Amino acid sequence: MNNQSKVRDILILSVLLIFSIIALLALESDLFTIRPSSHFYQLDSGWSVQYGEKKYENVTLVDFDITDSVKGDTVSFTRTIPPTELKSPAIMFKSRFCVVDVYKDGELIYSYGRSGYERGTYIEKKYNMVSLGECSTEHELTITFLITEDHEVKNFFPVRFGTTKELITYFFQNSRLSMFVGGFFYIYAFVLSALGLYMLFCGKFFPSVFLSAMLSLLLGTYTFTYNDILFFVSDKDRLFSDLEYLSLYLLPLAVLILLHSTHPNIAKNIQKGLAIVNVSFPVIFSICHYSGLINFTHFVTFFQIILAVENVIFLPSLIKGLGKEYKRHKESDVYIGFSADNYLVLGYILLQVFLFLEIVKFNFTRNNTDIGSNFYSRIHLLDFGLLDFMICLFVYYFLSSIEQMNASRVKEELEGLAFTDALTGLMNRAKCTQYSYAINKPYAVVILDLDRLKKVNDAYGHLEGDKMIKAFAVLLKKAFADADLIGRTGGDEFMVIYEKPKEGVCQTCIDYLQLLVDEYNENEGKNEMFSVSFSAGHAYSNEIEEDDFKFAYYLADSRMYKMKETHHA
Repeated sequence: MNNQSKVRDILILSVLLIFSIIALLALESDLFTIRPSSHFYQLDSGWSVQYGEKKYENVTLVDFDITDSVKGDTVSFTRTIPPTELKSPAIMFKSRFCVVDVYKDGELIYSYGRSGYERGTYIEKKYNMVSLGECSTEHELTITFLITEDHEVKNFFPVRFGTTKELITYFFQNSRLSMFVGGFFYIYAFVLSALGLYMLFCGKFFPSVFLSAMLSLLLGTYTFTYNDILFFVSDKDRLFSDLEYLSLYLLPLAVLILLHSTHPNIAKNIQKGLAIVNVSFPVIFSICHYSGLINFTHFVTFFQIILAVENVIFLPSLIKGLGKEYKRHKESDVYIGFSADNYLVLGYILLQVFLFLEIVKFNFTRNNTDIGSNFYSRIHLLDFGLLDFMICLFVYYFLSSIEQMNASRVKEELEGLAFTDALTGLMNRAKCTQYSYAINKPYAVVILDLDRLKKVNDAYGHLEGDKMIKAFAVLLKKAFADADLIGRTGGDEFMVIYEKPKEGVCQTCIDYLQLLVDEYNENEGKNEMFSVSFSAGHAYSNEIEEDDFKFAYYLADSRMYKMKETHHA
C-alpha cells in the first residue's frame, strides 16, 4: 500500500471511530439527563454499621471497606430517614454476593437471596428496589447484608431515595450508552441473519455472515447483562447471571471462529490450539458451575489471564499473516487500492485494548460504584471496544464485497478476452467448444460458411477479407439475435446454437439472414470490392439418437456442404 493509501485509511478510520466515541460520550453525558426532584437524593453518609462484634458510627456507605470478608459474615447499616411528603417513597441499591434484608423500624419489609443461599446456590448481583410505605415521620432504616462468597465483597453500593418512578428513570437515563450499544448489536444480528437467509435462498451460502450475526447476538447479550439492564427489568437473576458469564467466556471462541471463517490459512496451528482452549474452558467452567463445585464468578481472573496470553500468542501471527496476504493481493489483478483486512485487524486490536482497560477498571472499582456515581463509573469501556469492533467488521464486509465484485468483473473481462473473437466480437472456437460440451437436449445448431473468402483474400488482400468477415458478423448477429450462442469457429466458419429451440426457428433465421445479405449487397455492398454470400445447414437434437453434440454438428455441417456445392456449381 502506498503512503497516500495509508494516510487515507488512517484518516477514514480515525474520523469514524472518533465520531462514534464522541457521539456515545455525548449520549451518556448529562446533556440528555432529566433532573430529579428535590426529594430524590443519595443516602450516603450518617450510617451506623455493625460488622461482627465491631460497631462504627457516622459511616459513609461506599467508603466502608471489608476487604477480608468471608462467607457467612453479616454487615448491618442503620440510619434514620427524615420525614418526606412523598406518598410512596422507595430506596434502590445494588448488591453482589449478598443476601439482603431491609428493615423499617425493626420490621422486615424486604428480603432477597435467602432461599437460594439456603439451597446452596450462589447469589450474584441484584438491583434491589424497596418500597418504604408511609414516611411522613422519621423512621429507622436498617439494611443487612449476609456475605455469600469469600473475599468477593469489599465495598457496598450507594443507596438512593425517591419515588419508584424517579429511581427507574434514574437507572435508565444513566444506562443510555449500554442500552444503545446492546440494542445496536441485537439489531445488527437481526439484519445479518436476514441477509444470510436471503443469500441462502438465492443459492449462495456465506458462513461468515451467520457467524457475525451470532457474534453480534452474543455481544448484545453480554452488554445487557454486564451492564445490569436485564437484571433491572426482570427477576430472572440466576438466568441472566449465567448468561453474562457464558457470553463472556464464549466471546473469544466466537471471535476466533469469525476470524477463521475469513482467514482460515493464517496461523492455522495457532488457531487450532486456541480453538481447543476456547472450547475447553467454557465447558470446564460450566461443569464446575452447574455441578455446584465452583461458580462462574471465580473463573473471571483466570479467564482474563488466559485471554491476555492468547492475545500475545495470536495477534502477532495474525498481523504477520495478513501482511503476507496483503502483498499477494496487491500484486493481483483485483487489487483496488486498499485492503479490507486492515479494518479487521484494527477492530480486533481496539477490542483487545478496550477489554484490557475495562479489566483494569473492573478490578479497581468493581465493588464500590454503580450507575450514576460519576461520569467515569457510568462509562463502560468495553462498550466502546465492542462497538468499534463491530463497526470495523461492518467496514471490512463492505470493502470485501467491493473487492469480490471487482474480482468478478476482472474475471469476466479476462474470460471475455479468452473467449471472444477479436475481429468480430463473436464467441471464439474455444468458447463454442466449451459450450457444446455442457449443452443438454433439446437444442439446435446452425453451421454457416462465408462463401469466396479465400478468393477475396487472394485478389484484394486480407484487409478486404477481414472487412467482409466483419460485415457478415454484423448481419449474423441481427438475424440470430435471440440465439444462445453465436460464434466464429474458423476463418470463414460460423456456428449458432439454440437451447430449447422453437419449431422451425433455424430455417426462419437463415431465411432472414439471406434477406439481410441481399439488402447489404444492394446498398452498402455496392461500394465494396466484394459481395457477401453464405452457405448454411442446421440440425435439431431430436434428429439424432446419440446425446453427443458432435453428431448434431456433423449433421448440420453435412447439410451446409450440400448448400455450398450448389453455390459453387
